[in-house]
Amino acid sequence: MITAWVRMKNKRNTYLGVCIILIISILISACSGIFKTPEPVTIRFGSYEDFPASYDEHAKEFNAGQTGITVELVPYFFEGDAVSSGNQFDCYSIAGSTLAFLLHEGEIDLPAPPLSLDGFIEGDADFDLQDYFPGPLRQVTSQGSIMALPAAVYPTVMYYNKDLFDQHGLEYPQTGWTWDDFLEAAIAIRDPVEDVWGYISRMGLLEVLIFILQHGGNIVDDLENPNAVTFTDPLTIEALEWYADLIHTYQVSPPSREPGAAGTYFNSDKVIMEGKAGMWSGFFFERLDISAEYLDRGASQGPELPYRVGIAPLPRDAISATYADTQVLVISSETENTDACWQWITYLSDQMIRNDNLVPARRSLTESKEYENRVGREAAQAARAGLENTFVISNELRLFVQDVGESLEDAVIKIEIGEWTPQEAMEWLQEQAEKK
Repeated sequence: MITAWVRMKNKRNTYLGVCIILIISILISACSGIFKTPEPVTIRFGSYEDFPASYDEHAKEFNAGQTGITVELVPYFFEGDAVSSGNQFDCYSIAGSTLAFLLHEGEIDLPAPPLSLDGFIEGDADFDLQDYFPGPLRQVTSQGSIMALPAAVYPTVMYYNKDLFDQHGLEYPQTGWTWDDFLEAAIAIRDPVEDVWGYISRMGLLEVLIFILQHGGNIVDDLENPNAVTFTDPLTIEALEWYADLIHTYQVSPPSREPGAAGTYFNSDKVIMEGKAGMWSGFFFERLDISAEYLDRGASQGPELPYRVGIAPLPRDAISATYADTQVLVISSETENTDACWQWITYLSDQMIRNDNLVPARRSLTESKEYENRVGREAAQAARAGLENTFVISNELRLFVQDVGESLEDAVIKIEIGEWTPQEAMEWLQEQAEKK
């Protein structure tokens, strides 16, 4: 009896053991499809011909730290209306303004058609869209969808000659300085005998637009979705009158063109190189190679300027306004490796803090102590102030005013050389625009 019971117990234990083994085998088989090691993937990342070196170190580190994902860098450039690269890309970097233009025009090939990133953003719990400054995000948003990831920003800033400021006992420009502060410094520095200018305007129509926006004016009713031009807006005319006064009344700034010499531009670069300009505007990335920029726009090195250069945010008037372009990261809609590309471009957005001539598009990076230590306190403050108040020239704005672009330039030149008052120039321009 006991022997029979023992035999039955042993059989039951054996049966349970077999069942457990079978269940474990089934679970392992089912889970292996979920947790299997991903197949190795190589993604081709296109970078514009000027930037491959800036990504090389990041790609090496990414490749070393990832399992199964290899990034291959491929430079490209625009040749006529097409992209020259030899092959297609899984993802790529491009200027935000260029992306917006090419998306709308459809006449020039993109390196690859962009894929909306909305699904990746919503599905990535670690991704914080609110960390990005609003200006760069607006530039990559099309019909409500985010088509690229802003990586870095090129804001406009004000450079100044510290030696001239010290010579005249002037305080260096600080965040929040105003048009009045700017004018006071320009007047103090101006020296007609030594041919020293208080301020040099070197960004053309863009600089004029910045002044107009800072004063509360505009050239259209809505920068992002314009429906009508507003050249005769009283605030726009007031801003241009102030700009004209810099040239004619206070004589602290030369006109961009020589009066009576059509097509002859004022050589602002020469004046800056000689140390005869107190202040001038430019992009943030010029700070690391500022001497080469003024000697040869294709150079990578140049002699040191004969004075110390400071950097500050642009002065403000009624509001603060700074123009900026962006460097953005795009995933191709034709790639099969979308997840690998998302991992790569989000990794890249973390690394922009290590590129000293660009400003990270993410607030947490730009406002960090690490960024300040890398670029210096003065440059970090200028970058932060600029990104809080950036505007981008939307493709809609560019298309809306392109028919009057040459007329706008003519009107500004006539203001600069004193042929027309701002009122006369803007009334003429408004009339030209309404004829189109």
